[in-house]
Amino acid sequence: MQEFITLLDKLVSQEVNNVTFINDDGNVDINFSLNHSGKVIINGCLLNDMMDESSLKYEIESDLQSLDDFYLTLKNSLYS
Repeated sequence: MQEFITLLDKLVSQEVNNVTFINDDGNVDINFSLNHSGKVIINGCLLNDMMDESSLKYEIESDLQSLDDFYLTLKNSLYS
């Protein structure tokens, strides 16, 4: 989870404009992209099992302020 928080921190601070998180099990793949106007695209894939072909692919559009709010809420709940 610390790696995920670190990646979000880099994106929210606009140090980078694209981050990808894949958990240790490989069943969660999340890509966050930030464009020059502050639009955030979140897409990825959730796998039930590496041996199972079923998966859920998704794409969400948001903005930098909403991502920042999510990041702060997540960080505060994990470290308080």
